[in-house]
Amino acid sequence: MSLTATIVKVLSETVSRSKVTLGIAIVLEMEGFVRVKQAASMLGVSPNTIRAWGAGGKVPEYRHPVNNYCLYRLADLMKILRQLEKSVSRLSKTERQSRVR
Repeated sequence: MSLTATIVKVLSETVSRSKVTLGIAIVLEMEGFVRVKQAASMLGVSPNTIRAWGAGGKVPEYRHPVNNYCLYRLADLMKILRQLEKSVSRLSKTERQSRVR
């Protein structure tokens, strides 16, 4: 096989895998699940924090049946966001400003 043919083959396999990965992500979101990076972004924390919260039982974790990736339900994350918003709204304005600095 020529070098060009090899490069074309590798690129097409990579694109194909990317489409499959994107397809899986869309299906997961339609079912109400997100991956670690997406969950971390939603909550404004690092992926390692989400993993630690999951391991500690603070956030319910689910596993993908095929690849065993760690997944989080959107409903669970929204509940956590509401709790965080309530706790922040209870702080006085000066307390919030001092925590931001």
